[in-house]
Amino acid sequence: MSKTEFFAKTFQGIVRFRNCVSLHKQENRSGRPSYFVFIGYDSKGKRVRRSLGLDEGKAYALVTEINQRISQGRLAEAANAFDVATDLEVKASLRKLQGHGVTLAQAVDFFLAHHRPTAGHLTVDEASKLFLDDLKRRGRAPKYITSFKETYLPPFVKEFGQRRLVAITLEDAESFIYKTKAGLNAKSKGEFIGRLRVFFNTMAKLGFYQKELNPFEKLERPQSSKDEETLSESDRVVGIVEITTFLDFLAKNELWDLLAVNVAELFCGVRSDEAQLLNWDSINLRRGIIDLAARITKKRRRRVVDIPENALYWFQMAFDGMKGEWKMRSESGFRQKMRRVKVALRFANNDHDLNFSFEQNFARVSFASYSYAQFGAEKTAAAMGHTASVAVLHTNYREVVSKVEAQCYFKILPAHANKITLLRDSKTDEISLNEVEL
Repeated sequence: MSKTEFFAKTFQGIVRFRNCVSLHKQENRSGRPSYFVFIGYDSKGKRVRRSLGLDEGKAYALVTEINQRISQGRLAEAANAFDVATDLEVKASLRKLQGHGVTLAQAVDFFLAHHRPTAGHLTVDEASKLFLDDLKRRGRAPKYITSFKETYLPPFVKEFGQRRLVAITLEDAESFIYKTKAGLNAKSKGEFIGRLRVFFNTMAKLGFYQKELNPFEKLERPQSSKDEETLSESDRVVGIVEITTFLDFLAKNELWDLLAVNVAELFCGVRSDEAQLLNWDSINLRRGIIDLAARITKKRRRRVVDIPENALYWFQMAFDGMKGEWKMRSESGFRQKMRRVKVALRFANNDHDLNFSFEQNFARVSFASYSYAQFGAEKTAAAMGHTASVAVLHTNYREVVSKVEAQCYFKILPAHANKITLLRDSKTDEISLNEVEL
């Protein structure tokens, strides 16, 4: 190489390169060693410096590459340390991809598909915590959040907690549903599939995942078979004698909160989750309505439900028994107490031909069946919150009970209803009405 070949034009002007560069080290402001080289001199005779970063091994590799380029006369390519480092990284990446049948561009595209640099390293356990935090941030119902926290996520995290979220495959999803959860019925398996779809799709919305990779999106829900063990709606409806005995038992044992909750479900069509969040601010006995705030309804929309005449007496009894102060039980406490009540009812009525099995969702199904026969589909749908369509009511609740049975159902009253004074019939109500007129 002649002397003139040691000159090259860079972004700093003309640089006269040295025959060979060597690595130098100095401490930066934080006390950590940093590495650099002098590649030559500028037109004023000042040394031209290039920083090589904090990694000693990488710095030595860069020095070797720079010296190789200088010896080959590729001075312009040796001048910019960033370009040299980038070229080295490209070469290293290509070596890692050898034998995988994937190009560097395809690998980059896959990485970018995960949106966030940390997405590919996020474990299922970490993702579950971020997911629950997101549900709280978006104001989802406590019951909904608890169902994920206590039922759907723990077994999945136990199985795949330390696996990377992006590494969960369709085969993993199938194994979890059909092997780990083999003991569940078809409906419960379907619930797990649906909830875990939500989990993965939410992580995609947060930028930690690609929605197209969701393994549970590709997994079909198993079909429930209509066999002899499948209960029809008519099987879930509780008879009038059983309902009367049940409510009288709650009143006799002064279980006033359970009485109010079940009356709201049985006679007003309020969902179980909604009824357990009621209080006397929601139940207006003077106006005869239940005002369900948007924060406690399933659809997150306010709903006002009329209270039937007979239900007013039951509510009034509960109100008097509580002395106007509703002390709410926890969800688990409520369920445990209800189980004890059912056992006690079966034991107390063992000699009578009564059925206190109370199948799942018995109160809502009973209301829907009796209300459909008594008030029709439209009013029943409005009370239950089925405002989008009444087709499901026609399909499930038509002709389940007779008109006569429905009339009797909405005349179920406490044993001493004649001794109960309704708030809306009191003299104070008349005084308030007169004041409004004046």
